[in-house]
Amino acid sequence: MPLRNTAIAYGSLAKFLHWAIVLLIIPQYFLAEAAGELPDGDPGIQRLYGIHKSIGLTVLILAVVRLAWRLINRPNPQLMDPVTWRRRAAAVSRAAAPRSG
Repeated sequence: MPLRNTAIAYGSLAKFLHWAIVLLIIPQYFLAEAAGELPDGDPGIQRLYGIHKSIGLTVLILAVVRLAWRLINRPNPQLMDPVTWRRRAAAVSRAAAPRSG
């Protein structure tokens, strides 16, 4: 799998950055929920917030790296086109929408 984007697929670095961010955002929700369930003054809250902040900063850094990589290694415009079923669904919804005026 090539590191850079090709004409038909995103490169391995773009995929890695995308999925790393996704996999780090998921525990963020559960950490915030767990901290919210603890009573005020519980020492566990500070520990959970510390982990939450660390993961959040990691996500921020990965997002900046991902944006920089996208500027350096632009995807093929063909990759950014919606898939066929999305285009068809959009056409159907436009045709079914009531017309004003």
